Amino acid sequence: MDPNKVKLGDLIQVREEIPFGPPVGSVGIINLVRMDNVCSKGGIVGLPPEEGGPEYKMEKAICAIFSDRMHRLCFYDRMDVLEAI
Repeated sequence: MDPNKVKLGDLIQVREEIPFGPPVGSVGIINLVRMDNVCSKGGIVGLPPEEGGPEYKMEKAICAIFSDRMHRLCFYDRMDVLEAI
């Protein structure tokens, strides 16, 4: 699954086991797609990155509902977008 091509309402299916995630074969619907600013390298708060402070980068956050639970997806290579059911 290419995280840059998914959109709200797409159906996805889990192909491989995901730690603490939905079981293999589960089908879910994507209900949230957004960009988050996440820490990519830790450091001393208040210092710039070049002096040992934390570094941040943008990461695509995708959440989907599988049966009755919502999961934040990060193992994109273990899921497939379903074209038709």
